[in-house]
Amino acid sequence: MIDIVAIAKMQPDKRKSEMIDILESMIDLSDSEKSKNMTEMIKSMKNATDDEYSGLCITNMNIVTTLPDDQLKAFIKLRMTVNSKLPEKLKERDMEMIQLALKKAPGDVAEKISSLM
Repeated sequence: MIDIVAIAKMQPDKRKSEMIDILESMIDLSDSEKSKNMTEMIKSMKNATDDEYSGLCITNMNIVTTLPDDQLKAFIKLRMTVNSKLPEKLKERDMEMIQLALKKAPGDVAEKISSLM
């Protein structure tokens, strides 16, 4: 099991490297497996601070915006579907952290993500 909170606490470069490895390992999984993994990671983030959570979101946004548009759209669609199925309190915090990350992310990254949400 991935310790996503430990990754969220890492320095930005190390966190990015770890998340690239995780996201690459998920590419060949079925959507249901991706969804399950994403759900578990989000649920684990309940133990992270807001800064750690939003920092991880920014890292992931920076990574996924380098994907081709079709893959980026699929990722965001899956991510939003996973959010919609979370328990209410987790869903609300997750969306708050995504919104906070969008405000902190570089302008081009935030624009690209926002346009597809």
